[in-house]
Order: sequence, then C-alpha cells, then structure tokens
Amino acid sequence: GLRAPAAEAAFVNSISGEVLELGDGENSVIGHPGQAVVPAALAIAERLVNTEGREKVSGPDFLEAVLAGYEAFLFVGETIMPEAYDRGFSASGSLGNFGAGAAAGRLYGFNDEKMKDVIALSACAAGFLRSWNLTGTMDKDLMVGDSTRRGVLAGILAQLGYTGSDAILEGEVGFCQAMRGEARPVRRRPGEYRIRQVYFKTYPCCRATHGAIDAALALYREGLRAEDVESLVIQSDTRGSLVAIPEPSSFVAIRFSQQYAAAAALIAGQATIREYTEDFAARPDVRRLLKKIRVETDPSLDEGWPERDYSRRITATLKDGSQKSAYVHDIKGSVPNPMTMDEVEAKCRSLFATLYDTERTEKIIRLCLRLEELADLRELTSLLGR
Repeated sequence: GLRAPAAEAAFVNSISGEVLELGDGENSVIGHPGQAVVPAALAIAERLVNTEGREKVSGPDFLEAVLAGYEAFLFVGETIMPEAYDRGFSASGSLGNFGAGAAAGRLYGFNDEKMKDVIALSACAAGFLRSWNLTGTMDKDLMVGDSTRRGVLAGILAQLGYTGSDAILEGEVGFCQAMRGEARPVRRRPGEYRIRQVYFKTYPCCRATHGAIDAALALYREGLRAEDVESLVIQSDTRGSLVAIPEPSSFVAIRFSQQYAAAAALIAGQATIREYTEDFAARPDVRRLLKKIRVETDPSLDEGWPERDYSRRITATLKDGSQKSAYVHDIKGSVPNPMTMDEVEAKCRSLFATLYDTERTEKIIRLCLRLEELADLRELTSLLGR
C-alpha cells in the first residue's frame, strides 16, 4: 500500500525483480534488461499521470517505452560486452541505467537532443562491479536497483533541463573506453530489434547454472536419485565455471552455484522458488550431496558462444561404480529452445500466487497479454502492489 517518488519506486521494484533471479536476458550482452526497464517504465508512467498532469498513459505508450529501453540496454551492451564483463563489470548494473533512461525518455516524448541528454546523464554513473559473483553477496541486487534509479532520475532531470555530454559513449574518456578500452562498432538494419533475442528464465537462479539443472533433471527422469551418487562432475564452459560456489548457504550464494543447482534438482526433482531457500540449502541431504559435486572447465564447450547457450555435461558415478551422463546443448528458455506461452503463464501464476488470489492473477495476465489495446495503463497498474 505504500507509494514513493518515481525513482525510489523504480529502485525498490528493480531489486524485487532482480532478487528472484527469474528475469529475462540476452546472451552476448550477459545482462537482464527487464529488471531495469519495466520498473522504470511503470514508475514514469505513474509519475506522468499522478504528478505531471498527463491525462493518461496508454498501453501502446508503455510498450514503446519498454521496447526503447530494451534496445538501449542491448545496443550499448553490444559495444562493450563481453570484454567489460571479463574485466569485472556487471552487465545488468552497468547497462540498466541506459535501459531505464531510454524508457523514461520515450514516455516523456523526448526528441533526439533530449534523449541524448538522458543517455549521457545515465552513463555518467555507470560501472558497477561484479565481485559478488565469487561469493554470492547481497550487493548484486542493490546495484541493479541503483542503476535503474539512476536511469529514471536521468529522465526526470532531462525533462527539467539538465544536459549531458555529446561524447559520453564513444568519447576519449567516455563510457566505452572506460569499460572496454574502445567502442565496438554496432550496425542495425531498419526493423532489427534485439529484444527478439531475449531469453526467459525457467529456474530462479543464475542462468549459467541452468544447464546443470536441465542435465540433472534429465538424469532424475531416467531414475537417478541423490542417494545413489558417489560423485558428480559438472563440465562447464569457461565463463560458467566462475559460477561455482562449492558449499553455498546464503540466499544469494545458492543462486550462483552450479553445485547447488545440480544438488537441488537431483534431490527435489525440480528447481523452483521452494528449493531456492536457505532452509532447503541447510538440509543434511543437500549438504551431503554438495560435498560430492565438483565443477570442471571444458574449453570445448566455449565453442560457438553465445549461440551455444550454456552447454553442460554432467557425469554421475554411482555407488556401484557405474556411470550416468547427460548433455544439454540449448537450455530451456533459450531462443533455440524457448518457453511456450503456456509455460510463461504458468510461471506467472506460480509467482503471483504468493501475493494475489486467482481472480486478480488472471486479470493481470489477461491485461498484460493485450497491452497494445489498453487505452489507459491504470487498468493494469491498479491491480499491482499488495
């Protein structure tokens, strides 16, 4: 029931989206645009109506803002990734401000000059580090919220007359040089939208662990059970091997552990928000199985990145000495192996059930599926929140 200024509302909602590790993303950029863009667009849409005198914001207005935000996030990301990621910068933290800012600017109806100011005001605060990757600490979610807040603030400030540098991206001391050393040239054809390359997550954890889950579940369906395992090896690509916290226990750490991903899947036969809790991670059977799992880097799995989507091979040695293996090429939710609309709706229902009754949940889903027809976005936003 609480209300907040637009930038702070976007901050809180962005963290709320990020912390579940169930958002969307794009492989080559290694980031998650939705957690920044959607909260920003919602916040500015409500600000325009509630405090700036706009009669209404339509569903198409909102969708255009979301599209603009995704394209800004992914376009800028393409100029610096994956090199900036390898240097230690978080993609979502460093790009979310661009996505949030562009969404805000689109809703404000900015021309090119004003949108340039939004991008510049967003960029000058970019550059969040991903050291949390190694231990799974809580700063991961905070920095995504901060990035989103900065983009929303950039839109508001540009509307008030703030200006920014013309050369913030490709300039001598600009964003791309700081993040990568130089800007990678990016070319787009008319009508080419990178949002079409966005994946959806099926499990509430870092996507680099999803291949381990898919492979473990494949073995589970073949009859393998945790109590039969003597040892288990996860063969991973080079980047995925960095997401390998051996015995995680904290809320964040378990989401960034390939070992935990495989253990939870083999014990529960699924990987949902129920398995991704500190209580489940503390179970004796989980702790025992974790000690039997190790991650190995297999450089051959790097081939074809990012089109080859987090390929994984796991091999379980059983107590009788026999072995069982599973290999996953395109993980569920990837562009080559997408979730169906029925699966996306089921994911929504499972999450909304923690807050809403069935009637409210179904209303929200129906409105989201016909956003392009909504004359007034308040039809949807009036149903959101507690």
